[in-house]
Amino acid sequence: MKTLSLFSVLGMALGAQLAFADIIRDVRCESSQNDFWSCYVGSRFDRIEVLEQISTAPCTQDVSYGYDRGSIWVDQGCRAEFRMTKFSAAETPRKVTCESRSFGRTDCIVGEFVGVDLFAELSRTACTKDANWGYEPDTGYLWVNLGCRAVFSIYD
Repeated sequence: MKTLSLFSVLGMALGAQLAFADIIRDVRCESSQNDFWSCYVGSRFDRIEVLEQISTAPCTQDVSYGYDRGSIWVDQGCRAEFRMTKFSAAETPRKVTCESRSFGRTDCIVGEFVGVDLFAELSRTACTKDANWGYEPDTGYLWVNLGCRAVFSIYD
């Protein structure tokens, strides 16, 4: 009978986690004097996150930073090191639409997942993470509120 050591199991788990993301790229982009600035990154990425905030001004996705057409944009004094991640075709995120009706809270069941990103806003109301949308990975719920209607990318 073949047994696996703890290190073998951990190595396989770590290898599976690393195989999830094909390309990871870190980029620094800065809004000087609160002005809008765009930093060209080249190719299309599936996910952007703040790796390290440098500014005292807040960096809030879709408010003071975002990603559009091969560039990261920053505004309102946001200065940060960003992590761009591209996922392989095999791990393309599934899309889920979740809509707040009459400005009330809606819980959308999405099942087990490891991450969520806003893919496309459908509402006139801006959708801001942790303000009018968020997720609870322990329960498998994505929630929207206060008029946010959007399509979300769900990473399994």
